[in-house]
Amino acid sequence: MSLTEKNLQNLPAASQNTKAAAGKDTLLYVALSQNPLTWLLVGGQKNSAMNQKADSLDATDKSSGNWAKKVPGMLSWTIDYDGLLIQNDDSLTILNYCYRNRKPVFIRQEYPDGSYRTGWANITGYNDSNASDAIQTLKMTLEGYGAISDIQTTDAATIATPTLSVVSKATTDKTITVTPTDCTIRSLIDETEQPLIANTDYTFAEGVLTLKGTYLSTLAVGTKTLTAKFAAGSIAITITVTAAA
Repeated sequence: MSLTEKNLQNLPAASQNTKAAAGKDTLLYVALSQNPLTWLLVGGQKNSAMNQKADSLDATDKSSGNWAKKVPGMLSWTIDYDGLLIQNDDSLTILNYCYRNRKPVFIRQEYPDGSYRTGWANITGYNDSNASDAIQTLKMTLEGYGAISDIQTTDAATIATPTLSVVSKATTDKTITVTPTDCTIRSLIDETEQPLIANTDYTFAEGVLTLKGTYLSTLAVGTKTLTAKFAAGSIAITITVTAAA
């Protein structure tokens, strides 16, 4: 029997009704600035386990019988971070600086649907592993400085006008408005699947995507498409480059 393309396309398919979420799509961000609030995706991350607990207080007295009575005390949270040690990554530079200078960092843990938590944390452990037969890795412990927020929900990202027109070799920055303003861009890639570099080729803060003139000036005359990837989907951005007069 010779299988056709139609046979292959009609193979039995498993039901895709699971509500489980892939852990790889939960991401950790660190704040670069507060006004405007600018988030940087932590580079090389593999796991950012969130642990929440309450102190256990003993409320047992002589009338308690044979069983102890425990009540919750102060609440606390930590993140046990595990990832690759990426050289010259801005987010890791911030985390290392804050660790060495005993400064709290403002973090955002974002889930696959775009919902998120935020909070201040101090870095109390910063450990890199550099065995000769393995990839260099980084483990950190971030301990909450106050509360971690409740989970905040956000709508899917939209761009009303996903087009730009630029003049070849011009070095002027161009902006695009994204809603809602509390979403994040997970990556921005070009037609060859090459990612643009955050804080170098573009910035994103509070719903404003800024494509840097230094990047735009490298584009050849013609049409170029960038893909902005968000938690809940992707949006194509078309850039038309015209020759200078």
